[in-house]
Amino acid sequence: MKFNKAMRKECVTVNEDGTYTVKGGGWFWAKFRRSAHGVALLEMAPRMTDKPAHRLFVKEAKLTIEKHFPS
Repeated sequence: MKFNKAMRKECVTVNEDGTYTVKGGGWFWAKFRRSAHGVALLEMAPRMTDKPAHRLFVKEAKLTIEKHFPS
């Protein structure tokens, strides 16, 4: 298992309002927006914070957006 690596580009959906939705394994998903300070988390799946892997997912999702969709 590889940690802190970008996910595949197919995991990211670019929304009309300029946000990005990243879907992971199972029911993990999160919505992000680009800001002047980087990629900001807007919303996550319900009860996602109950899972220990949610921090890793958010970190890898940010890496994925930065890699595949540079500003």
